[in-house]
Amino acid sequence: MKLYPFLGVMQSLLLNESSRLRCGAGWSLLNIQTDGNITPCPVMAGLKDFYLGNIHETQLNSLNLDTSVSDPCTRCSILTTCGGRCLYANATKLWGTEGYDEVCGTVRNMVQQLREVLPEVKQLISAGRVNLSDFQYEKYNGCEIIP
Repeated sequence: MKLYPFLGVMQSLLLNESSRLRCGAGWSLLNIQTDGNITPCPVMAGLKDFYLGNIHETQLNSLNLDTSVSDPCTRCSILTTCGGRCLYANATKLWGTEGYDEVCGTVRNMVQQLREVLPEVKQLISAGRVNLSDFQYEKYNGCEIIP
């Protein structure tokens, strides 16, 4: 059974790879609004500070595809594992600091739990009971790997 977000995070831990925004927002995927404005993701519509350009005026190869999160994520010790959660959630903080921190706590817990079982997963791969390919999943399709 393939369950998001466990697959993505475990695959990164197994491959010892860093992650950017796991949904791909602003660096692997873009959204074009009905008015032609380009945003990092569909949920960012109307947040003008995040507009990357307009399809009528901007050449695709000139877009700044370095969209990233801000505080508190930039100060977080698991940023490269988490990837920065959700750009929209980070930009708006609709849940306030307390709510944002509460969700971050669940992500930290998940990452810690996956790190704890990592040796066992590696052992299962070595024994041939599990394949690294079992952790492959469709990336950047809008699934929230990290909420």
